[in-house]
Amino acid sequence: MRRLQLRPGITLAAMGVVLDGMRVKHRLRGGESAFSVLARAAACGRSLNE
Repeated sequence: MRRLQLRPGITLAAMGVVLDGMRVKHRLRGGESAFSVLARAAACGRSLNE
């Protein structure tokens, strides 16, 4: 089983949030940077650190 590594500024609860049709955890596993995911969330008016 692969362990999920949390990224700075993104809570565990936010891993299930869908941004532009893809969950946050899948974006991070796919190689998208945490900064990119946070910027995408901000553009959508979402917060991933609450």
